[in-house]
Amino acid sequence: MPTVEERRLLRELTGFGLADCRSALLAADDFGGDVIVALAAVEADGLAIHVKGDRADWIRSRAPGIADRWRAESPALDEFFPKPAGRPGPAPSP
Repeated sequence: MPTVEERRLLRELTGFGLADCRSALLAADDFGGDVIVALAAVEADGLAIHVKGDRADWIRSRAPGIADRWRAESPALDEFFPKPAGRPGPAPSP
């Protein structure tokens, strides 16, 4: 179990808490094994507060683009969580 200090550092470095990161790790298979896209889905879920219609579809359609933006901003992400081989390059912007 991470210490309080490790949790604080995780929050500072990623903007996400331990529970969100754990959820992303568990959900990665739903996103082609891509942990960063799964974490981006957590972010998209937070952005989807006013979405009308199929919220899950909206989240799934936005998460790859968010992940691509994060990877462009922080290339070191791929050192820890590389993009799975079957996933194409950046998604088109909506």
